Amino acid sequence: MSVEENKAIAQRFIEAANSVMGNPDKMPAYIEEFFVPEFVCHLTTGDIDVKQFAALEHELSDAFPDTKHLITNLIADEDFVVIQRTGTMTHKGTYLGIAPTGKVIEVTGVDICRVVAGKFTEMTTLVNEMSIMQQLGTLPPTEEIGK
Repeated sequence: MSVEENKAIAQRFIEAANSVMGNPDKMPAYIEEFFVPEFVCHLTTGDIDVKQFAALEHELSDAFPDTKHLITNLIADEDFVVIQRTGTMTHKGTYLGIAPTGKVIEVTGVDICRVVAGKFTEMTTLVNEMSIMQQLGTLPPTEEIGK
């Protein structure tokens, strides 16, 4: 696929991800539209398959139903697209055992995606998880660490 086609897929993916949050009934169509059955996502905690990815997206939707991602940088070639994004969301459901705080948080992340025939076959997702925990109040702010 061309660079422009891959960028367009990435933009549609982020738009769809935004519309799925808080709307779990849209999840199956979202997964089918953007991911091949053999899809694998590489996370800092390990690799997950497409079913586990869908379950993770569902959990995030429950915890942060108003999530809105904004693409801050988009880089593509014929096989890959890199999405740098910032998400704003409200903690309205349990997340990693943390009861809802009602806090609005901002999260940055990068997705490095392999695209084949218009769908993602592989993705490496890097999210600033420490920042999430700091904003939710489970970790001290960076400036207080080591004092």
